[in-house]
Amino acid sequence: MRYPLTVVLLVTLSLIAKGQYSDTEETDPEEIDIEETDTRPVFTPGLYLSFYNFIENDPVPPEDIITDIPRQRDFYIQLFRANAIDVALSDTMLHLHPDDVWGYTDGRGIFINRSKFPPTFLVGPDVSENPFAQINIMGTLCLVYYIKTHSSSALTGNRVMVRANDVRQSAAKFILNTKDGSFYNANLFQLEKMIADDPALLKEFHAYRGKKSIKFYVFLKKYNENHPAALGY
Repeated sequence: MRYPLTVVLLVTLSLIAKGQYSDTEETDPEEIDIEETDTRPVFTPGLYLSFYNFIENDPVPPEDIITDIPRQRDFYIQLFRANAIDVALSDTMLHLHPDDVWGYTDGRGIFINRSKFPPTFLVGPDVSENPFAQINIMGTLCLVYYIKTHSSSALTGNRVMVRANDVRQSAAKFILNTKDGSFYNANLFQLEKMIADDPALLKEFHAYRGKKSIKFYVFLKKYNENHPAALGY
């Protein structure tokens, strides 16, 4: 059975977070303090007008968004597909183009407007109808996935017929540096440069002889543990 890419990614990231891809000795479950291990951040739902709203956990709350769009599960998707987003800030009303808004959180995850990536990051076949990338690993260096959904289609007359079994998914991976809000392609070459301010970890990176397929995730995790993010979560 072939599983959707989103499922595979979530399972893989879950294993990494639990240490099953670690090259260090496992901890006895009885020695783990539950309160210390439950470090999931609490996201305040709303719009991040800028990167700084994100790092300060200070979004515009849903009640300050002026719109007739129903507050349903796809509320933010529909909001960003509108021609404009109106928000009320104290005594000021802002009339914003959707591309100018950094992203949003629904309280469960953080989603970044794809328009905020450098122009050369997502081009041509990289872009699907999905307007958002999602943060999958939080930290000083966040791992961000943009899930692309593509379909093989057949054109008949003026209709496009899409077969369900031809739908496929792929992912573009990026690093968000929360020190300055910059984005980078997620690969070992780039990660090596970004962890260079930690000489001990960089030395360990160069000496690593484990599985190459997980090296990126192992050292992203270690860097974030050594350098906790200054986020308001």
